Amino acid sequence: MRVGIDCRIAAYTRGGTAVYVRRLVQALVQLAPQELLVLEAARARERIAAGSFSARLFTPSHHRWEQLLLPLELLPRNIDVLHSPDYIPPFVRRCRSVITVHDLAFVRWPEFLTPASRAYFNGHIRRAVSSADAIIAVSQATKHDLLELLEVPAEKVRVIYEAPGFQAAPGQAREDYVLFAGTFEPRKNLVRLIEAFAHVKQRGYTGKLVLAGEPGWLAEPILESVQRHSQFVEVRQFEPALYARAKLLALPSLYEGFGLPVLEAMASGTPVLTSNLSSLPEIAGDAALLVDPKEVEAIAEGMWRVLTDGALAAELSRKGLARAAEFSWQRAARQTLDVYHSLA
Repeated sequence: MRVGIDCRIAAYTRGGTAVYVRRLVQALVQLAPQELLVLEAARARERIAAGSFSARLFTPSHHRWEQLLLPLELLPRNIDVLHSPDYIPPFVRRCRSVITVHDLAFVRWPEFLTPASRAYFNGHIRRAVSSADAIIAVSQATKHDLLELLEVPAEKVRVIYEAPGFQAAPGQAREDYVLFAGTFEPRKNLVRLIEAFAHVKQRGYTGKLVLAGEPGWLAEPILESVQRHSQFVEVRQFEPALYARAKLLALPSLYEGFGLPVLEAMASGTPVLTSNLSSLPEIAGDAALLVDPKEVEAIAEGMWRVLTDGALAAELSRKGLARAAEFSWQRAARQTLDVYHSLA
């Protein structure tokens, strides 16, 4: 069996799908390197998995001619199963197809995407889930959305969880900041988070809110809010060490297919406050403080509780470490390999 994994998206973005691609492929290479062909973008500056078999593809991700050009590039590769981790497979192909669906934000919350992104995903997703031989969903919440919004047969969908992407070093000295980690885009609910943090400051908290990441689509209102509150909001490039030094991770997203920062903060021993919507309660379990993300006061009160109640913070830290240990990329890779084998 020869499995081709379309990793082109990793050369175009550092967002959640690119992280998933990199970590899954690195784990798969440890299990079955002889079965894998890593399909990378010609523009990629570094290989995803050193020592693995790879091929360069010139067709850009999300290009308007992708459905014409990509099948031509794949034709001589002799692939038995093609895994498309970025939702949309080539519809003309000579092999079986696995796709990963991370979330259906573009269906459930179309106003959160740019017109171009909305047109690309909504224009292809129904044919994609119909065309694929198997679908990997990264949470039960995403599987539920697939069944409800796109009427996908349940037997076609396999839930395979993601995992933290690094070995954390909990116990580092805490600095005086609350952390958000992720792309700055509307569904992350950052404008409400900043407003809630302003209330926490009014109650006497002396630290900062650190937003670790980069602007994504429709980020202008978020950046304007950052500018208005620049006296206590700081934007930084993301680095894993930020988790372990934070007093609290705050991720009150309106919608997440998985919510990887929740587990990564937990793996660092950092208390987590997150949303009670979409996949986040499923991933966090009882190891995070859940709040209504649509209520600024609820977000503010939750942050204040964790920042001022040492016993609560310690309990969330302890539970978070145990919860994060339940997820692993090695397990995700084994389960993904089972999906490939079921189709070969």
